[in-house]
Amino acid sequence: LILQAPADMHLHAPQYPMTGTGMDLPLIDWLNTYVFPTEAKFADPGYAREIYRRLARDLIACGTTRVCIFSSLHPEGTLILMEELERAGVAGYAGKVNMDRNCASLSEDTKRSMEQTEYWLDRCRFPHVRPILTPRFTPACTDELLAFLGDLARTQRLPVQSHLSENPGEVKLVRQLMPEAAFYGDGYDRYGLFGGAAQTERVTLPHDAMLSMPRSADALSGPGMAYFHGANIEYVKWDMNRQLSEVGNEILPPERQREIWHRYVLGVYEMQERLLTDFPDLLLENCAGGGSRF
Repeated sequence: LILQAPADMHLHAPQYPMTGTGMDLPLIDWLNTYVFPTEAKFADPGYAREIYRRLARDLIACGTTRVCIFSSLHPEGTLILMEELERAGVAGYAGKVNMDRNCASLSEDTKRSMEQTEYWLDRCRFPHVRPILTPRFTPACTDELLAFLGDLARTQRLPVQSHLSENPGEVKLVRQLMPEAAFYGDGYDRYGLFGGAAQTERVTLPHDAMLSMPRSADALSGPGMAYFHGANIEYVKWDMNRQLSEVGNEILPPERQREIWHRYVLGVYEMQERLLTDFPDLLLENCAGGGSRF
């Protein structure tokens, strides 16, 4: 029996040393308290080499041979990550993170972020681990930086990864920072970072936990439908484990806790109904908690 090896489509390499820790805070506080201080250590090439070599070996040991992976904002550390993945036999995409606002303990100014991105891209010479542009997420990137990355994606035909609607507090912050945006993804779309034929063709935006928002579902279904029409896809597996990662909601009152999970499932079903309208023979498998299926 020959099976395809697992591919991890969303992985933060510099968070490997803190795996399983710091789960007591909501997203933004968790980033500032735990994640950014941890990622700052990867300014040290020696430390980056030690951790990334261990990570690459552990990925292969667990059978993961393909990744779409975030590095830190450090270009040298990102090159080390790509080198260690290549050496271990892991293929895929790795990206230097861009972040020029709202990250007190770990940030770069806009000009330096642009320069360091070009420096990193000029040195990417790996046959199986390729560069992917990586704006951390809208709260951490100014409009100027997003516009720069959108231009790079278009002119150099580079793929893009970021985050989308991971947490209600994050979505609220995006609304405050970009009040002119129709929805979270619109902040990427206006700079050519949301996918579609006229923009970069390859975009991955993990989490998408707010599919209950009609405008988000509408915007996601457009690039998604275009992708399905251009590819021979017969089977889709959807991870429904939001009850494990979204154990509560820091915005809603106590009596409305877990509402986000219910609304998310309804949003997923709506998206899948749209898919089946155009592709009635598509096989869908929704993965529930504990490995069950429905």
